[in-house]
Amino acid sequence: MERYWLFTWDTYYPLGGTDQVKLTFTTIEEFINWYANTQYVDEWAELIDMKIGNTYRSERMTSKEDLKSWIESLFLEIW
Repeated sequence: MERYWLFTWDTYYPLGGTDQVKLTFTTIEEFINWYANTQYVDEWAELIDMKIGNTYRSERMTSKEDLKSWIESLFLEIW
């Protein structure tokens, strides 16, 4: 099983579920590859660390770059 599960959603669809899993990954490189091929990202995100059980919640994102910056900052904290 992949270590990280990335959930994203927009404000007008706040009650989603596992269909909002956009990516499961273990390394930051896997995220960067997915990000490079993604055209659109939702407003909100949660990252679940399946290894230690932590959930990280984003602030509202207004651009694709916001998601990348947020994930990169989490990886600096986690390691």
